[in-house]
Amino acid sequence: MSEYKPDISNFESSRRHNRHSKFKGVTWDAEAQKWRAIIQRDGKVVRLGRFKTELEAAMAYNEYAIKHPLEKKSAKKVESTCKRCGKAFLVWPRKIRRGKGLYCSRACQNSAEPLPERFWKLVQKSEGCWLWQGHINSKNGYGIISIGPKGNAKGYRVHRVAWELTHGAIPENLLVCHHCDVPTCVNPEHLFLGTHKDNMADKTAKGRTPKGDNHPARRHPERLARGEKHYRAKVTEAVVLNMRQRYASKEATIAELAAESGLSCYGVQDIIKRRSWSHI
Repeated sequence: MSEYKPDISNFESSRRHNRHSKFKGVTWDAEAQKWRAIIQRDGKVVRLGRFKTELEAAMAYNEYAIKHPLEKKSAKKVESTCKRCGKAFLVWPRKIRRGKGLYCSRACQNSAEPLPERFWKLVQKSEGCWLWQGHINSKNGYGIISIGPKGNAKGYRVHRVAWELTHGAIPENLLVCHHCDVPTCVNPEHLFLGTHKDNMADKTAKGRTPKGDNHPARRHPERLARGEKHYRAKVTEAVVLNMRQRYASKEATIAELAAESGLSCYGVQDIIKRRSWSHI
């Protein structure tokens, strides 16, 4: 190996205003007011000493690097044991450092952790609902778990999986419903089988059906674009009240009101009979 000769043609011998050097392994020691040389070998820091000039520190670093060259390590696979079947196999060391390379094949990896163990460790159990801590569908709030080999896995709702793990297969055309109405709950005691009709009847019995006074139009009427606020409105509230008053007093017929307002006879009839504009 040829000796390294630093280029000092455009270099000042002392740059104490800056603690960093353009030479590798050389830094400025403010306390000692000298340059120091440091090198790493075999995972340890070797301090080569302090020097008056930056060039002397760089030459000391160069001499030590020549006498103690780095050993080139070739990456080779190492032998490991499969956690599933106990078979010996070769794996890259970097995979072991990352916590991978534990199984000899994809089949051993998929069968290493049974579904019940993988499922129940993601459940937070309590005296009431057992809440799913894994992935949750942002649209409907139900928990989802992937089942199947990588690349062909499918997502299943966790409350259905909980029923099958506890009671067995779900009969065809039946749903798994919640007594507690908590989508992420997987407590088997809070689940029951039923048809779609049973599920809707349970929803109605609990007052969760949007009808009557529970309808959003009744609870939040200010959110609806009614009357003049609707983008397709052709008349105003004053015109509607005037039409009803004139028709009730027999001052005008439906045909006359339609001609005046520019609406059809059917539209005027809906207004008078309160099939439209019923909020006033």
